[in-house]
Amino acid sequence: MCERCNNFKPERANHCKTCDKCILDYDHHCPWIMNCVGGKNHKAFTLFLLYMTVGAIDFIKMSLNYYYHIYDIDKV
Repeated sequence: MCERCNNFKPERANHCKTCDKCILDYDHHCPWIMNCVGGKNHKAFTLFLLYMTVGAIDFIKMSLNYYYHIYDIDKV
């Protein structure tokens, strides 16, 4: 039994105080996806990180291209 939510708590589960529920294979509470990262959504969280990294790299690449175009700087 979980002391906080008074429900049955399976093995390897921990209570998240932000979501106020027990999460199986609880890793942490992620504020960016507004959900707990646990056993059932590790794949979704990993894909989120991958997409954010690819998006940031693409944004930097497009910003540099725009900067080079505006100021007529020869690319190295």
